[in-house]
Amino acid sequence: MKKRINKLKIIWKNSLLRKILKQKGEIKHLKELLEETRKQNHYLIDQKNLDELKIRDLMLEVSKKAVLILLLALFIPTLQAKTYTKKECKQYAFQQVIKKGWTIKDYNDLVKLWQKESNWNAKAVNKRTGSCGIPQSNPCKKMKKYGKDYKTNCKVQIKWGLNYIKKRYKTPTKAWQHFKKKHWY
Repeated sequence: MKKRINKLKIIWKNSLLRKILKQKGEIKHLKELLEETRKQNHYLIDQKNLDELKIRDLMLEVSKKAVLILLLALFIPTLQAKTYTKKECKQYAFQQVIKKGWTIKDYNDLVKLWQKESNWNAKAVNKRTGSCGIPQSNPCKKMKKYGKDYKTNCKVQIKWGLNYIKKRYKTPTKAWQHFKKKHWY
């Protein structure tokens, strides 16, 4: 039993999951929850004088709770997704425009285009068409492959929008020219 516990400790210390949780500041919280669960279970063992079989069952139950806590710790940060200001979204868009080798004019035209489309609001939704986000993806779920939080995360939306523009118009300037003529892009 001790060898098994030591082996689990070694696996945990070297695991990617632990490193991710440590980066997100969840380790301390997780340790507190596990310690509280352990104390409660020791109390139950002492109180009820459980035999070895029941102790093993209880340890299995604690392990299940620990796994559940680990999973929750991983997914809670994604449920509380970061929201970005319009300024941060525009800065990110600028970085991506330059990364694609486009010009400052392209960036300025992109700003105008998305200002008209969504006012740089990542949560914008066109009730008539179902388009959503900063680039007004239609249907909205097209952006899903770029990130789970595609309905609210401007970085996901900007990546999708710039790739859409590149495929369809080649540059933001050409997309903006099309928009000025047709009032859509």
